[in-house]
Amino acid sequence: VATIDTSGTTQTSDTSTTTTTTGTGDTGGTTGTVQQKVDLSWSAPTTRYDGTALLLSELVGYRVYYGTAPDALEFHEEIIGVSETAVSIADLPPGTYYFAVTAYDADGLESGFSEVVSKQISS
Repeated sequence: VATIDTSGTTQTSDTSTTTTTTGTGDTGGTTGTVQQKVDLSWSAPTTRYDGTALLLSELVGYRVYYGTAPDALEFHEEIIGVSETAVSIADLPPGTYYFAVTAYDADGLESGFSEVVSKQISS
């Protein structure tokens, strides 16, 4: 997993990701909290760091790391299986969040982080 792209365009690198923010929840005219979520998607990697081919059958899943600082991605969502290349992360309070994706194999080997991208969650 090499890069993430929040513009929604596919790059020539191993991975592209789009992010969208969705507010949900009707408070019925009373004051309440609107829950926020970020939808992330990416393309499966096809090459290793050294440029050799990577088969999907060699991968077990992905981890999507996130946090409130680009150098402190302290939370993660695990996606088991390589056919699923999207995740929604919900219940995020207002603030700026940073995201990166890794791929891992059956031996527990994990790629480095993709490009870290950010998304502002408004109140």
